[in-house]
Formats: sequence, C-alpha cells, structure tokens
Amino acid sequence: MVAEHRLLAGRYRLLDPLGRGGMGVVWRARDELLGRPVAVKEVLVPQELPEEERDVLRRRTLREARSAARLTHPSVVMMYDVVEEDGRPWLVMELVPSRTLAQVCRERGRLPWREVAGIGLEVLAALQAAHPAGVLHRDVKPSNVLLADDGRVVLTDFGIASLEGDGSLTRSGALLGSPAFIAPERVRARGVGPESDLWSLGATLYTAVEGRPPFDRGSALPTLAAAVTEPPDPAQFAGPLWPVIEGLLRKDPAERMSAAEATRLLRLAVWTPDVATSIADRSDGTVSAAPPSVAQRPWGDSDRDSGQRTRVLPIPSFTPEADHAAGSPRLPLAAGGDSPAGEDGGYRSVSGPPNRIVRTVLPAAVTCLLVLAAVAGWTVMKATRDPSMGQLGTAARPSQTSQAPRSTSTAQRPRSPSPTPKGTRTVSPTTTTRAPTAARSPSVTRSPSTEPSDPVAAVPAGFERHRDPTGFSLAVPEGWTYARESGQVYFREPSGSGLLIIDQTTRPKADPVADWRQQEEARRSGYTDYQRIRIEAVDYFDKAADWEFTYAGRSGRQHVLIRGVVTSASQAYGIYWSTRDEQWEENLRLLGTVLDTFQPAS
Repeated sequence: MVAEHRLLAGRYRLLDPLGRGGMGVVWRARDELLGRPVAVKEVLVPQELPEEERDVLRRRTLREARSAARLTHPSVVMMYDVVEEDGRPWLVMELVPSRTLAQVCRERGRLPWREVAGIGLEVLAALQAAHPAGVLHRDVKPSNVLLADDGRVVLTDFGIASLEGDGSLTRSGALLGSPAFIAPERVRARGVGPESDLWSLGATLYTAVEGRPPFDRGSALPTLAAAVTEPPDPAQFAGPLWPVIEGLLRKDPAERMSAAEATRLLRLAVWTPDVATSIADRSDGTVSAAPPSVAQRPWGDSDRDSGQRTRVLPIPSFTPEADHAAGSPRLPLAAGGDSPAGEDGGYRSVSGPPNRIVRTVLPAAVTCLLVLAAVAGWTVMKATRDPSMGQLGTAARPSQTSQAPRSTSTAQRPRSPSPTPKGTRTVSPTTTTRAPTAARSPSVTRSPSTEPSDPVAAVPAGFERHRDPTGFSLAVPEGWTYARESGQVYFREPSGSGLLIIDQTTRPKADPVADWRQQEEARRSGYTDYQRIRIEAVDYFDKAADWEFTYAGRSGRQHVLIRGVVTSASQAYGIYWSTRDEQWEENLRLLGTVLDTFQPAS
C-alpha cells in the first residue's frame, strides 16, 4: 500500500484510507486541480500472481472504470478519472461521506423492514440504471451499499462488474464475489445476467432485516452449497418484505421476481405507513383488477412472527369474517372493486409492490389498503397556532368567499378514467414562504362546506391546482414531483423531505377515531421509537380524524399526520403529510394550504 499524502499523477493527493476490500484500498483524496474531495481506489495486485494473471487484474480494473463511467445515476458512485501509475490503474471517483450498510447492521444488529425497503428501492434504481446499459454488478452486498450522510443510498464498487458482450476476464476456476451473496447460477457456472444481481439484492435485504445472511453456514463452501440447494433460513423480522425477498431468492433465474415487480412492492412499502389504514371498510373484501388477497394469513402484530416466516402488517378487525374463515384476510383498499375512485381500479405500482405482500397474493390488495390506511388514517393537521394563518385545514364555505360555487353539472366521477402515464413530472420551483408555528398541529374548529367554492380563486402564490381524474382537487406547492399508483396520488418535495399522499374509498368507516386507535395498537411496533402526538376528531367536512406521530427514520426523526376524511356516505379520503421533524413547523403553512384548498369529487 502506498504512503499517505502521495501525489498521484501530479493531481490527486492521497490523504487517508477509508476502507480495504478484496480488490484493493479506497483512499480519501483531494483533486488539487479542481480543489474538490475525491475517492481513489488503489488496486492491490498480489505479488505472487504470474504476470498473465496480473495483466488480467489490470484489465478487469479498467473494465470497472468503463462500466461505472457509463452510468449516471444518483444511486451509483460517479467515476471521474482513471490513472495508470506503477504499472497499475487507480480509479478516481466521487467521494460519498457515508457508512456502509454492513457497518450499520453490525452496529444495530438488524434494521426495521420499512427502512430496509427504502434502501432496497434505491439499490434497485441503481441496478435498473446499470442493466439496460449492459452493466452487471456481480457483487451486490451490504458492504457495497453506502448510506450517505445526505440521505442517499449509493451502490459502489463495480470492481468485478461485467460488461455484457465484453467477454470474461475472470481467471479460470475463480469465483469472484462474497459467498453469502453469490447467486446459485453463478456457483453452477450457468451464465450471469441481471437476475444474478437481483438475487444478491434479495440476500442483502434479508441480511439487513434479519441481521444475518440467508444461507450462512460459517464457511464458504457450505454457504455456497446451501444457496444452491436449500431454501433460505426462515425470516422472523422481514414482515411485508418477505414476499420480495422470497421472490428475489428463487433458485431459477427464470422464476425470479423481476426488478419492476420488486420496485413496485418496495415503493409501496416505503410510501405507505405501516398502518393498514382503513377509512375503507370493505364488507365484501373485493378488489378489482388485483390479486384476491393481501396475504394468505393474518399479519403478525409485533416484531416477531408467531411461527410463520413473515411478520406482515397486522390486519385489524375490519377484515370480513368470511375471509377470515377462508384463511385469506383482505385489507380495505382505496382502489378496486366497487370502491375507490382509483384511476384504474387496479393495482398499479408507484414503483413498488405492496408492503411486502406475498408476491402474487398480496399485491394489489395490500398496496391500496396500506396507502389508504396511512393516507386515510393519518391526517394533515389542524389549525396552526399562528394567528396570522387563520384556521388550518378549514375549507371555505360559500358564505366565506365571494366566488360562486362550482358547477356540479359534470360532477359525476368517472369509474375508470384513463390511466395517467407513470413517472413523475415537475412544475416550476416554489416561491412560497413558510412561517414557523407550533410543533403540534392544533385542531380545526370550523366545518368546511360540502359544496366548495371555486378552487381556482383559492390557490395562493407558490402553489398550483391539481385536478385529479377522479374528481378531487387541491393546491400543491410548485416544484413538487407528481406520481400516481393504484389510485393513490403522490407529491414529493424535490429537494426536501415533504411527502403528500391522497387516497380514497367509496366505503367510509363509521368511526375514524376508533379506527385510528385500533390501527395504532396494531401498527406502532413497526416504527422505531414511535411517539404518538394525538389521535382525535377534527371538524372537517362530514367527519374526520387525525393521527399524528413521530418515529425514528434512517435520515432522522420523521413527523407524520394523516387525516381520514368522510365527505359523504359513499366517499372518503385519506390525506397523508410527512416531513422531517425539525422541518415540521416551517411546513405547517404548506399543509394548511393543502387542507384549505382540498375539494372532494362532486
């Protein structure tokens, strides 16, 4: 290993080692020309190798640089330069202040399934950027997943990456990679494809959520044999993640869960509070255009699964007795059946499968249900204590505005509106100001009219009106990204932690407050350091209840408020609002505008 402070290629000053792996040492360095920090990977070539093998290693390193240089994605470490010195290449790349997932797991033992779902989603995004470019990673594992200080999850070390069509540069008989994370087809030398990286991701997710690899047998050969011939060890803490893990760890690559399916399930798990909300009380348990049930068995209500492999979210008593008897309880959904005014009434993923629902069993039901629960259950807060803001979340009555009520001649909400293209769109940057207010969201004291005033006139500067195909509308901050999935609508703050989700159902619950209390009892164990702020009724439309709480997330303490809103005997909405706890007060004005401008379908 070279001495510290060496100047490489007359430009890169090596400062101190960040870590060592089987392929070399990574250094913290400084680009003296551009004056920026960088990371430099020093490839260690074993001296005992014959020259031919040393040449293979050098070429493999250059291939790594070519592989990484082809990728531009926030979840992939950027390659800046390749320098050849002392007869070997040095890779100059983005320096990501971070800890590895392996380090975090060693410190904490295991991570909550929701946090692991978020990590998995970003690693999947990196792989989905690499695979279409013909780049295979071949060494996805916890030590190659960086949890950056800025909140990103970054996949690094394409050191044994393979360029499809670039030929194999692996030494004869050598199996590169970590035994606990090598896909069965690689062990059998049956060819490597994108599916192999997905298998390794499944093993990584299992390790993070369970605190140990799925096939660990103490040494390399027994571990490899178990990966090829045995099912993964039973999972106790994976909960709704198990369907994804099980799908990714299938031995046959042809039967393995696809990246798109895994992304769909993971995204749903991340964006949906672990509370399977339920403004909806589906007495018939039907879900249109979706799998028949969210799970084949009730979900566990603690961090341990009672004898079963999965600790999926607990299903409250709203499940129809008939379904219980059949052994396939169903979650109330915001889409599907004769219910929600979901955009397509089916299970369309926002990019992630339902909260770890069994891959083919849980999908649609769980998805919608969870989001609706979260969205419907929690609510955006009540009036702020800042008198300059007036009442937070109070929709204007006709008498409170000079605008005439909207025409209801076209109020009939379409049952199956044309699907909105997936993806995101961004509107112009927001210029709205945010005034700090009380930490707790005060209650709303006035009832909004069920016949809202003209929403256009109510949209303040810095916001834009979103008119949903299902009939509802509301003002959202300009610049927020937009996506929709399974009837739910998502708005995200592009450079912050703000998240707004709207869901709906045509089967409102009779008592939103009682429902949230029941949901809290069943779901609170799914949140690290859960702290309830309040569960209480609020005066908003026909009937509403707020569930506000905080919990410890990977990027800091999160503050959530979900409002379940009943607007008629056959229509209810869930409005979910979440930010980092330290940003809660400054975002109350945004939340107040969202609530004040919300208009249900006519």
